[in-house]
Amino acid sequence: ITKERVDSEEFVEADDEGSATVPYLISVSSEGYEDSGFELSGSITVENPNMFETGWIVAEVEDTVTIEGLVCTVVDDDLNEDGTVTVAPGGSVVLDYSCTTEGVTAETAGENTAVLTWHDGERSASSGAVPVAFEVETETDKTVEVFDDEAVPGSEGELLGTVSWDEVEVGDESWSKDFEQELTFTVEPGTCETFVNTAWVVVTGENPQDDAEATVCHEADLLVSKTADASFDRTYLWDIAKEVDQSRITVAHDGGAPSFEYLV
Repeated sequence: ITKERVDSEEFVEADDEGSATVPYLISVSSEGYEDSGFELSGSITVENPNMFETGWIVAEVEDTVTIEGLVCTVVDDDLNEDGTVTVAPGGSVVLDYSCTTEGVTAETAGENTAVLTWHDGERSASSGAVPVAFEVETETDKTVEVFDDEAVPGSEGELLGTVSWDEVEVGDESWSKDFEQELTFTVEPGTCETFVNTAWVVVTGENPQDDAEATVCHEADLLVSKTADASFDRTYLWDIAKEVDQSRITVAHDGGAPSFEYLV
């Protein structure tokens, strides 16, 4: 799974309300499948059609498979200590067998045959070849759910949808199922906040996951304040004038002092 932002901006600018909507793309791709738990087993039914009293048959049982490297073994409580089986007249016995499966794959195929011999090998009977083809018994994580925490770490997340193996275009390495998502984030004026958003696929074991970051910034308006100081310098100007009531006086011969009046 991959998660990425659709836009390429390092910082996302919020609107006047401090909100920003960020688009994401979540892509879930297939890594194929893994087969395990191969088993090959079955049962062998032995019937004795002889109805006479002395018709008891003690036979050796062999189970073989044509798949190279595999060994089949008959293990059953009805076997005698020496590995033979005793079948009463008119009776039947069902024996269980199992085979090794090392190295087999889902495409492995072959034939399995049971052979019984008795009377010191003079007589024998065969089940005939039974086709062996491995079939899927249990499928795990064929359909998976895709969740996203919507930038709330530790939450149960929101279900985006499901992806099924039936949707996969086998052989197309570029195939993926995409989920589009938009998330709205809100931040306080004058701040930036980084939101980590994680998506994951729910599988058996460790969940594949991926995350994407978005840093949202809310630009606050400038704050303006001012003062006004108005002043000037004043210089006071002064002048002076002086006047006399008479500018010339004739003094008498007796020597009396002249008298003037001034106005300033």
